[in-house]
Amino acid sequence: MDYLSNLAFKSVVLHPNQTFGEGSNSGPLNEMFTKHRNVLPRGAFLVFSQVRFPWDGVNGGDRRSDSADFNLGRLDDEGHLSCLGGAELKKAHPCMQGFPNPQKIISKEGICYAFARASIQAEDQVKSAITNGVLPRNCKIPWIVAVGPYFVIETFGPMSDAELNTRSHKGGGDNVLLSKVRNARGNAKFMPIPGSLYRIGTVEAAKAFHQYLINGIPLYDNNDR
Repeated sequence: MDYLSNLAFKSVVLHPNQTFGEGSNSGPLNEMFTKHRNVLPRGAFLVFSQVRFPWDGVNGGDRRSDSADFNLGRLDDEGHLSCLGGAELKKAHPCMQGFPNPQKIISKEGICYAFARASIQAEDQVKSAITNGVLPRNCKIPWIVAVGPYFVIETFGPMSDAELNTRSHKGGGDNVLLSKVRNARGNAKFMPIPGSLYRIGTVEAAKAFHQYLINGIPLYDNNDR
């Protein structure tokens, strides 16, 4: 087990009187970002933590905002942030203890709910980044959605003006989602995880994240903001 795999494994090892938290789970994800940043040409991207974007990038009187756990991007010559993507991270689920193969947990109800909840927040983060000119409007935006040391790559957009002006999470999205979970209890496929589930530290995860970065870099040159 290499350093990154061991770090991810240790993030889901519980000691007595300890519970999972987003803080300990952020280490492996951040280390994965750093490892790939050091492979790409210098300046390909930087890791920005908890950048807060107002819901309405035009109306300064609206104090509502969203912030991703991580934004991946760079600063232009005038100091403006431009992103190729970002990440929303939720604390590990108890069934992740022991660092199981992704296929063993991908259909578990609690896992599906955790990723669906994180996805709602991730979409809101993408919307706020777009309305603030950090991401382009006219294309698909890839985003890392992570729960503990496991992640999926989800795509949002393109979005209409009406879609950009609505938010799910702050408007009771969790309550709506919880209601769906309760109504569909017993059906493991009620809320399937979109795409492949990756475990940090594996070859599959490394390849997927590297391709994610390569696909995201052209967003820098998209001026539809």
